[in-house]
Amino acid sequence: MAEQLNKPRVVWLDLLRVIATCMVPLAHLCSNCWNLTAGVHSTDYITLNFFSAMCRWVVPVFVMISGVFFLNPSKPCDPKKIFRKNVVRMATAFLFWSFLYALQWTLFRPHAQTEVVQPFSKKFFLSELIVGEYHMWYLYMIALLYLLTPLIRVFSDNATKKQLEAFMVLSFVFAHFIPMILQIPFIKQFTFDDVYEDLNIGFIGGYVGVYIAGQYMTKYPFRKNIRKLVYILGVLGYAITVFGNLWISFQKNKSIKDMLGADLGCSVMIAYAMFTFFQNVVSKIEFKEKTVKIIKWLSARSFGVYLCHVFVMRAFQYFGIQVIHISPEHATVDMSFMPYIHIPPIIGVPVLTTLVIIGSFIVSWVISKIPLLKKYVV
Repeated sequence: MAEQLNKPRVVWLDLLRVIATCMVPLAHLCSNCWNLTAGVHSTDYITLNFFSAMCRWVVPVFVMISGVFFLNPSKPCDPKKIFRKNVVRMATAFLFWSFLYALQWTLFRPHAQTEVVQPFSKKFFLSELIVGEYHMWYLYMIALLYLLTPLIRVFSDNATKKQLEAFMVLSFVFAHFIPMILQIPFIKQFTFDDVYEDLNIGFIGGYVGVYIAGQYMTKYPFRKNIRKLVYILGVLGYAITVFGNLWISFQKNKSIKDMLGADLGCSVMIAYAMFTFFQNVVSKIEFKEKTVKIIKWLSARSFGVYLCHVFVMRAFQYFGIQVIHISPEHATVDMSFMPYIHIPPIIGVPVLTTLVIIGSFIVSWVISKIPLLKKYVV
């Protein structure tokens, strides 16, 4: 999802992008079944929580990869080029896919056979077109980062190592760590959210710190003892995500995603650990030439996979297939000849995720063969 390097090829970044992309369908398949389990104490819910926590690092990693390329001080930063090449591409990709999703959601909305199909609504269609499908918020966010890149470069190109570190720490604390702490029930009851909003953190908010971290970590690789600390924090971040979300679910006795936010501190901690691992371990692997070609091919298709995977997911939902069941009652077509089949998520999640990933790469590849579309929508 970032601009590609020319030569030499940074294979570990391509591979990291591919793996992160494959985690996106996993997250959304689990989310779609969040309220279909027997309860928060059920094995199904606990399994979905485990799988869902595995992939909350992907958005910060995508942003870090973009930071590696766009904040590279050795590369010129032309605002006009960034706008025409990158921002316009995000805009055209958003409009193309948002139009298709809005059309699908308006005319072919999944529904149980007993429900009445809603008539076409211009208002609903336009709303869906502007807002976009639930995963397309990323395009708004990354396009804004691209627009801000010339201003961010003024800071990142001229700041000292310590100044960059201070900025990253401030950004992590105020944009990611504090929001994570505010999810804890006994803290949330004091309505500190209002105080946090009053901080109006501005420039150090959002994903700016993560964006800068991608370039910082490539320019100043961590020493061995720091890498160990980052790995420990990554494991801790995953533990907070899994058990913290379960604990809050048990407290509220309902399915929640309070600790599954991509912008929370725990997710960013995992992202930093993943980035560090690929930078220092995976980068040392001598991949065969054929393997490198495969990784490059998959990486080039990854943006299209991110955009189209919800279509592929809904193709399965059309026939009542979710990661925890095959249900004729949830099918859009007549599947009454099929019995209801419960699928343990430990099996259903990896199997259906694999099928969605394969289907999404095929769709992305097909679109990449269409001259005009491959440049602007994938």
